[in-house]
Amino acid sequence: MNPAKRIKRVSSSFEQLPNELLVDILGYLTSVDAVYAFCQLNHRFQCLLFNYVKDFDFQSVKKSKFDYVTRHHDIHSWRSLRLSNDELTPCQIQYFCQRYSQLQYLSQLQILSLVNIDLKLNREMFSQLASFDQLVSLTIGTVCGRNMPLFRLPSLRRLTVIGCNDMSWLSNFDRLEKLKYTMKRVCSHETKSMELTTLTELYLEYTESDNESAIRESLGHLSQLTKLSLYKQGTYGLLPDGGIWEHLIKSSLPLLDTFQFCFSFQSYAYSSNVFDNIIASFSTTFYLIEKHWFVRCDFDNRYGCKGTLYSLPFAFTKMPINCTSFERSLSTLIGDDADEREYNSYRKVKTLLFNEKCEIPTQGYESSNITQLVLQTAPPTSWYHLFTNVRDVTFHRNLYMSSQDFENLLQIATKLQSLKLSIYTLVILTNKFTNVLLCNLLSERIRSLTITRYFSSDMVPGIASVRHLVHVVRIFNRSCRHLSIGIVAQPSTVAPILRRMRKLHSLHIHYFPWDSASNKTAEYLLTKPPTTVHDCDFVHATTDDDFYIWFDNADY
Repeated sequence: MNPAKRIKRVSSSFEQLPNELLVDILGYLTSVDAVYAFCQLNHRFQCLLFNYVKDFDFQSVKKSKFDYVTRHHDIHSWRSLRLSNDELTPCQIQYFCQRYSQLQYLSQLQILSLVNIDLKLNREMFSQLASFDQLVSLTIGTVCGRNMPLFRLPSLRRLTVIGCNDMSWLSNFDRLEKLKYTMKRVCSHETKSMELTTLTELYLEYTESDNESAIRESLGHLSQLTKLSLYKQGTYGLLPDGGIWEHLIKSSLPLLDTFQFCFSFQSYAYSSNVFDNIIASFSTTFYLIEKHWFVRCDFDNRYGCKGTLYSLPFAFTKMPINCTSFERSLSTLIGDDADEREYNSYRKVKTLLFNEKCEIPTQGYESSNITQLVLQTAPPTSWYHLFTNVRDVTFHRNLYMSSQDFENLLQIATKLQSLKLSIYTLVILTNKFTNVLLCNLLSERIRSLTITRYFSSDMVPGIASVRHLVHVVRIFNRSCRHLSIGIVAQPSTVAPILRRMRKLHSLHIHYFPWDSASNKTAEYLLTKPPTTVHDCDFVHATTDDDFYIWFDNADY
């Protein structure tokens, strides 16, 4: 049969389907793909899209799709919206606001997520939310509690936010039921408690530098809590004490039936029975009999007291490895084999944080779920069988891994796409860019590359010399869609090198105010971007030290 006739017949048969079945078919697609595929097909499909497709998630969506959907769909009818300034879509939020006069056309939204938004832009956006009377769920960050505008969102029930230690502003949302709050050092303000009498579920992530007594004070005002999840990052701080938490729960949280936690800790005041005392404090009748709550402690006593205490089964996506062996781990779980399998489970773990070189993994990890590695130290090869689904690897400062071990890791982690490391680490891993097999593997697989600072644990892009930049472009130009890097060289030198990165979806350049040449890089790259595109094919944004471009030539 003639191909054109076959397509016409299939199209004709498809259009004969009832609306109810077509709506079910649209439900199997993302809203972005549904509009991109069926919009402007005919009036019937246009009406179906307007009436039934209302939830839009633009995270990691290429710019051409973003432009098409926002141009051809009625944003006044949207029910849910997710925008993101992540590495694949930098400045997406600013771009949307420029096109649609901030958020004034979206007051009908019930769900809004603004992901990876910086402190300054977040303050501007948050002040516009006062008119969002129908908003039920909000995800936003990063915020400074001291500078937050005071207003109520009468329908808000769920809030996810990254904020400073001042949580007092949350008390304005007097109907909030579920809160996920990640503390971040965005200012020097002291920890201030919140009062939310309607809150039933709380997830709180904080670091050892935060005031735990103020956090417990906040919990004392949350008498309706039924579920509490606490994740303590870092390693330094007070040793966990089950007695303190038992007293708090008995006195202030009478409805609590789920208590999940992960406490990393370290103390140099070592005594031989310190870990036994920690376990004993969580072994009372209250924990084991009344609540049926069990814990495990993985520890290392080589240099004082260091380890991780967590509830069972493990309830978080990030698992810190703070010990050199699991053989000495202690647990309050005493039961049959069925209980062991149920409670000694790590199936929720997606990210492994290797802070210590632990020789043998504990049972319960599922390789299909582990997608990210954060390496303060190189993992032993005994862990490699768990890395078959890893997509993202971050190397932190002063980590040493041989070129051969890295090659072995790449042979196992065949789905690896994202790499974050310093230029010095990359030089070591590739044997000064001479390991041909390893360089070819990186060239084929890596779609996102971030060159970080060597003497920093954050993800601020680090400086690469022109000589190193040439090697980076030579290796990663084949598949790389995103590049983050620091530059101090003359723009006229850098731009021709970067133009070889023809598949870039996004570019993040960190430049340095004290270098006059760097300050001209942004302007130069705007007039001569790294790929051959028209002005309408990319958008850009600048901050004090950073320059972002979102291109429209990625092939996903």
